[in-house]
Formats: sequence, structure tokens, C-alpha cells
Amino acid sequence: RDPLWSRGLGDVYKRQELALKQIEDDKVADAHQVLTTYKTKLQNEVDSFEKWATNQSDIDTSIQLEIDSTTESQ
Repeated sequence: RDPLWSRGLGDVYKRQELALKQIEDDKVADAHQVLTTYKTKLQNEVDSFEKWATNQSDIDTSIQLEIDSTTESQ
């Protein structure tokens, strides 16, 4: 076995490991960015729903007050 060739292959393997690690890191960073984007979008949807629900509650309260005042006046 020729030590020169073995050492050369070791360097190749090390470079492959580094390249694979970089690919993995890039994929993790991309996934993190996607998840952050979806988290923001989901939070916006939750905020919109909460605003809608509050408005619905206010409308329901107004209707109930109108019904109560109509019932009391009879």
C-alpha cells in the first residue's frame, strides 16, 4: 500500500465530510427560514381571527342589549 495515495484519499474524505457538513448546515438554515416565515404567517392569521372574534363578541353583546331593552319595555 502506498502511503502517498492513502494520505491523498484521506484528504478527499475530509473534504467530502466538510462539503457534506456545509450542505447539512445550509439545509438547516433554509428550514429555519421557512419555519420562521410560516410562524409569522400563522401568528398573523391568529391575530386576525382574534380581532374577528372580538368584533363578533361585540356584535353579540349589542344584539343582546337590544333584545334586553326591547323585552324590558314591553
